[in-house]
Amino acid sequence: MRKDQRGGRVNRVNSLIRQLVDQEFIRSSDPILNSLTIAHVDTSPDMKRSTVFVLAMDKKRSDVLDSLFKNRVRIQKNISKQLDMKFTPKLSFELDPVADNAEKLNSIFNTIGNE
Repeated sequence: MRKDQRGGRVNRVNSLIRQLVDQEFIRSSDPILNSLTIAHVDTSPDMKRSTVFVLAMDKKRSDVLDSLFKNRVRIQKNISKQLDMKFTPKLSFELDPVADNAEKLNSIFNTIGNE
């Protein structure tokens, strides 16, 4: 079954986690987290793990991953207080590969256009 065809509960949890993580990014004193955008959230069918895909436009990949790693526990803790679920999904953060792929495609198109 495709991820977008899963049951309504997983989709609602994805949306709620996205909203709560976004609020945590805004409240953070870390300027790197303040500039991040959440592309999408993918929660496992058993609701035990959620992967948050993040877009970082003008930041170095290593700086973004370090900042997310340092703040993961705090974000997880604050979200668990706000979620009304028996178990809070364990959060993991990844940089969204779509931005990298778009950058590669743009450079390919530019080289084709110059020829």
